[in-house]
Formats: sequence, structure tokens, C-alpha cells
Amino acid sequence: GNIYVADTNNHCIQKFDPEGRFLLKFGTFGGQDGKLVSPSGVAVDGSGNIYVLDREIERIQKFDPEGKFMVKFGRLGTGDGQFTEPAAITLDKSGNIYVADTNNNRIQKFDPEGKFLLKFGVFGTGDGQFSGPSGIAVDNDGNIYVADTNNHRLQKFGLTH
Repeated sequence: GNIYVADTNNHCIQKFDPEGRFLLKFGTFGGQDGKLVSPSGVAVDGSGNIYVLDREIERIQKFDPEGKFMVKFGRLGTGDGQFTEPAAITLDKSGNIYVADTNNNRIQKFDPEGKFLLKFGVFGTGDGQFSGPSGIAVDNDGNIYVADTNNHRLQKFGLTH
């Protein structure tokens, strides 16, 4: 498939084909809908819609395959659907969105339109606890893998989430 790059310092997303040929660039600096402030993560669903983690302003934006703004969700905070220094984003095969909410020491799950579904994790060193989760992936079986940075480990969660 295509390669998507969150170009943090240029405040844009770039798209390349599998051979590395440039295809598309979108985004400019700003806090308005469709603009970006240091994007740090990108995920693409089965329809080609592009989800961008805009870490500096604690939000996710969804764009169509051509880079046109569709919807945004999230803001600074500790409540459901709010973020404090989110670090990573991924999608499952149903298009649900998972965000590693680093400074809230949790993972949050949203539906494809950004509706909050659930959260898991709290600060700590035990199983299911996090200290600065900074990476996340979901495999084809629905298992969730979280890079638990400050605990120096990778945790795996099953289908209950």
C-alpha cells in the first residue's frame, strides 16, 4: 500500500506510493479545522480515510483520501475523549481508533467518527498499568500491543477491550 508520513516540523501529511513516488501533501500550520500543529501520528482506514494525531493541540482529525477535512475530536484534559500528550494512533480492522494517551497513562478507543467507546490503563507498574504509553498496534485478531515506555516493556491485551 501507500506510505503516509506525519511531517511534524512542516505541519503536514505526505503520501507516497510503494516505490516512494510523491502523491499528495496536505495540511498547513494552524489550530483551525483541517490545519495541523506538529502532527505526530497517522493511520489510514480501509476506505482510505486518513486519521491524524495532532499532539500539540490534543486532537485527532479525520480527512478523506484526498486530504479534505471531515471531522475532529479530542481536546486537552483528563476526561473521556480528552488527551494529555497523545503519542500514537492505530486502527483495528473495523476502523475503530486507538490512541496512546501518554500523560494520562491510558489507551482510549473511539468509533470511526470519533465517538468515545472505552478506556483502559492507569498509572503504575503492574499488569495493565502504564507509565507513559507511547506506541500502539492492533493485529488482525484484535490483540492490542502497547509500548509502555517508562516501564520498559510491551504489553499485550486480548479481545476484551
